[in-house]
Amino acid sequence: MSKETEWAWAAGVFEGEGCITSCYTDSGKKYRRAILKVAMTDLDTMQRLAELWGVKVVGPYQYAGRAIPIYVVQTTAKAKVEQIMAEFWPYLGGRRKSRATELGIGVDK
Repeated sequence: MSKETEWAWAAGVFEGEGCITSCYTDSGKKYRRAILKVAMTDLDTMQRLAELWGVKVVGPYQYAGRAIPIYVVQTTAKAKVEQIMAEFWPYLGGRRKSRATELGIGVDK
């Protein structure tokens, strides 16, 4: 499978199961850090996504009342976030593009 096809697949997973959020980090001065995160129950999908992103799968997390564990793939590393968003950009819907731009990680910054 081509890299372009892999990124298109990953963008689809992200559109369906992922989110763009942020946190404030205090390392002498406060700044806002973007977070790309996907959480789901399918370990094989999460392993494939993690490999493409260059990160590790975390979990499983077992929540009360849920029979199936949840796995998470995420990154806050600025260079990774920007690279992933550049690869995802042609495939993202308006809401995700708007959020990325708001956080300064969109291609249309």
